[in-house]
Amino acid sequence: MLNAVKHPYPSHGFLASLGMTMVFFLTACGGGGGAPASASPTTAATITVADEGKSFQVRVGQLVGVSLQASEGMDDWQLAAPDAAILEPAPNPGAAAAKGMTLRSFKAVAPGTAMISATDRMACNPGEACSRAIRAFRATVVVSA
Repeated sequence: MLNAVKHPYPSHGFLASLGMTMVFFLTACGGGGGAPASASPTTAATITVADEGKSFQVRVGQLVGVSLQASEGMDDWQLAAPDAAILEPAPNPGAAAAKGMTLRSFKAVAPGTAMISATDRMACNPGEACSRAIRAFRATVVVSA
C-alpha cells in the first residue's frame, strides 16, 4: 500500500498553481503590459436577401457581414467568393448557425469594388422530380481607403 506524505503547507502547491495560471491568463489577454491589443474591426454593413442589387460603401479595415436566409423549400444559399484582394474572408463564429441560414464575414483589405453573389435552388428529395430553377443574388461592395 502506498503511504501519502502529508506536506506541512498543503495550500502552497495550490497557490503556486493558481499564481502561474493567473500569469498565463493575464499575459494571454494582454493584461501583462506591453502594447495594447488592437481594436477589432467594426461591422460596417450586413447584407441580407432584401439587399438584392444594392451597393454598400465601406472603408478598409471594416467588416462586411453576409446573412442570407433561404426561403421555405429552398436549399442553403451558395455564396461565391468575392475578390480576395478587396474583401478577405474573416472568421465568423456563427457561420454554421442553422439550416437555411448562410452567414459569412469579409474584411475590407484594399480599395476597390467587389461583388457579393450567391445562388439558391429548390430543395429536392432523392428520386423526386424537381425544378432546375436557380435564384441568383448580387450586391456590390465599394471599399474606400
